[in-house]
Amino acid sequence: MSDAANPQIEIYESPTFKKAFKRLSEAHKDLVDDEIGKIEQNPELGERKKGDLAHLWVHKFKLDGRETLLGYSWQAQRLELYLLNLGPHENFYYELAVAAQEAKAAVAEGRFVTESIADHMRRISDEK
Repeated sequence: MSDAANPQIEIYESPTFKKAFKRLSEAHKDLVDDEIGKIEQNPELGERKKGDLAHLWVHKFKLDGRETLLGYSWQAQRLELYLLNLGPHENFYYELAVAAQEAKAAVAEGRFVTESIADHMRRISDEK
């Protein structure tokens, strides 16, 4: 199959996601990578949130029998997937809200970790 028929989605990780992923064992990292592959194949796999979190999709899966949430956002027209958070339900949405505020402040101040995440946060702000 040609690349034009099945284009590659670019995947970006937020600092919050990177930190959570780094704490996992290698076996758990492999399981999370498998779940990310499922999202890459079908970005609408997760549940889209409403209201202030309308940019957020959450995919739920089991990790050692415990429900784990993977928060992400994606841009179909640009074929980009942004991995925003990973962890149990406890404090999941609070951590996302804090990370979003930090990212928006970083964008406003002209400092950011990844150019494309900063661009994504600008688009989210512009849509509201």
